Amino acid sequence: MKRRILFALLIAGCFVAGLMAQSRRPFMSFDTDAHDFGTITEEGGPVTYRFEFTNTGGAPLIISNVTTSCGCTAPSWSKEPVLPGAKGFVSATYDPKNRPGKFEKTITIVSNAEKSPVILRISGEVTSKLPGIENMLPVKIGNLRLSSNTVSFGDLNFGDQDRKSLYVMNTGSSTVQISFSDVPKHLLVMPNPAQLKPGESGTIDITYETELKNAWGFVTDRFQLLINGKAEPLNRIVVTANIKEDFSRLSQSDMASAPVISAEKETFDFGTVKQGTKIEASYVIKNTGKRDLLIRDVQTSCGCTVAVPGDKIVKPGKSTTIKAVFDTRGYHGTQNKLVMVISNDPRTPKLTLWLRGTVEK
Repeated sequence: MKRRILFALLIAGCFVAGLMAQSRRPFMSFDTDAHDFGTITEEGGPVTYRFEFTNTGGAPLIISNVTTSCGCTAPSWSKEPVLPGAKGFVSATYDPKNRPGKFEKTITIVSNAEKSPVILRISGEVTSKLPGIENMLPVKIGNLRLSSNTVSFGDLNFGDQDRKSLYVMNTGSSTVQISFSDVPKHLLVMPNPAQLKPGESGTIDITYETELKNAWGFVTDRFQLLINGKAEPLNRIVVTANIKEDFSRLSQSDMASAPVISAEKETFDFGTVKQGTKIEASYVIKNTGKRDLLIRDVQTSCGCTVAVPGDKIVKPGKSTTIKAVFDTRGYHGTQNKLVMVISNDPRTPKLTLWLRGTVEK
């Protein structure tokens, strides 16, 4: 009988000791483990929620690390030990910038507490940023804001005239007079209106005359925008176009008798050279068609390469030589330089030649 009583007391003592050992461990009891921010806006900036907990265990609670499921969420937390019965926190800050739509992110807490790690959740929905002046007119020149400082006319047939506009607004507190300088003769640039009061908007209308430009292929021009007769920093407007020949009206007989351009060798491989070497390449261009081949222009892919045609008019059955010089100063490694020959061949109006090799330092 005594043995039975001793055994029962032993079992009870172990059970109580286990409970006491368990109660001495820290325990993280949160008020809530999830938070919904609801609907927030991009322009409203980052939002933060503070999750609070109580250490309901019997020992100090130490948070060793807190991680989030994405870089858009930044955590902070109680860095000092949280004593039994005391409160601590874990905060999560979500940045909605450039993140429209619904979101759900997790915060993982690692500590010495029982049931570690603990996972918290934040959620919500970000509404898209409303278009403001800075978004609609991103370019700032003085007190003017423009839709762009670059105007691309894209493809234009030689002989075409085209017009495009930039939008402009006076965001200053005084009236602005708009004018221009260094405008190329093939561009007609007009402010509409020429004078903008504070808060007023208008356009800068640009008309492109391809015949006055008298150029072929991709071309770039620049002019200066003046505010009250004065040049502001970064006040250049850039205008680009790709001027080509219109072959759409050629008949079948025209196509049959048209010039035909070809190159004996389209790639010049200069092998391996030392940096600073000037590479000279020659390309033989033939006209195997029935009419004169007109070389409109020869363009290169960078200012480091210069290409010049021997003859700009190549008779049927004849050939000419295009010479290209590549200055390797400042270049190293594998090089691929392009030489573009623009002609009146309706099937191959742009013939691509290559200058390739390796430059060693």
